[in-house]
Amino acid sequence: MKTSAIRFLAALIYVQIIFAGSLVVAAEKKGPSAAELKKREDELRKREMELRKKQEADQRKEAVERQKAAEKNFAEQRKKFVEQQKKALAAQKKAYEAEQQRLGEMAKKKEKEDAKRAAAEKKKKQETAKPNPAPKSTPTATAKTPPVAPPKASSAKPPARAPVVSRPVTSPTPAVAVSTEPQWSTLFDGKSTAFFRGSAGDSFPKESWAVEGGALKSVPGAEKADLLSRLEYENFEMEFEWKVKPGGKSALVYRTKEADGASHVGPAMALVNAGADPRLAPGALAGLLAPSGSVEMKPDGEFNKGKLVVRGDRVEHWINDQKVLEYDWASPDLKKAVGESKFAGNDEFMSRKNGYLAFQHGGDEAWFRNVRLRRLSLK
Repeated sequence: MKTSAIRFLAALIYVQIIFAGSLVVAAEKKGPSAAELKKREDELRKREMELRKKQEADQRKEAVERQKAAEKNFAEQRKKFVEQQKKALAAQKKAYEAEQQRLGEMAKKKEKEDAKRAAAEKKKKQETAKPNPAPKSTPTATAKTPPVAPPKASSAKPPARAPVVSRPVTSPTPAVAVSTEPQWSTLFDGKSTAFFRGSAGDSFPKESWAVEGGALKSVPGAEKADLLSRLEYENFEMEFEWKVKPGGKSALVYRTKEADGASHVGPAMALVNAGADPRLAPGALAGLLAPSGSVEMKPDGEFNKGKLVVRGDRVEHWINDQKVLEYDWASPDLKKAVGESKFAGNDEFMSRKNGYLAFQHGGDEAWFRNVRLRRLSLK
């Protein structure tokens, strides 16, 4: 009886041990608890945030380095550009000063020659106007004089008498009028661009204009930047040669102020090859007054001659030695034309009598050469 009880108890204990072992195995198979999983998830999220922060910091650092490199490169390029502009400006200034010195020396030389010529003419006038001295008259003798015996014939020839040269009486020679007009100034000789610049700057606009074949040429397709004179002119006579690509357009703007942008607004001598509007024909006051009569133009591809004369309120446009337009700056007809044009309401249009010259860049090819100018006086 005892033996059976002992066996039963032993069997029960064995079953409990096996059941406890199975619970342990099941617990081990079940895996980590929720707390452990949350802890691991937090750690992973923390590591991910750290990695992201590090990556963002690296990206910011790289961006800062790239920005510094770009700024350094830009500063070097700007420094190089400024140095090039300074050299170009210095060269243009030197050429301009040399030209002014040459013109000054020529003017002084001409003044001396004119003064010398005037003095010579004045002296000649004084000598011509001086009357010939009359021979002194002798009183008539009242006493009889004894007859004089004729001289004996002699074989010797009498001494030769000097021929009497008669001096014709002439009216005094008028003095030569000395011209007060200065010498012509060459604004473009086929090479130097010292007398022209771009708007709002001191340098020649190389991106929009070039020197080609001894002429200033507007670059087609480039930015439309007018070519501006360095000096202002009020009363002057200007001569130049020009041609425009067929279908293109250009103009000579005068008495204008320096524009804020690339194009200048002001009275302009139209320089186009064709157009339906006669107020845009060659020689017209662009958009306002048409040329009088027909204008004889050169064939396409050949240079035409242009001349602009501005003296006070009188303005003349010439094409190929033919005056095609003359107008009065202050005439009522012109004011009426301005009031009916696109310039109406622009108080600054034609308000200046002293301004710059500008060759217009119309977007197409236009050539200008043999450009010269002289200032005129009002008299």
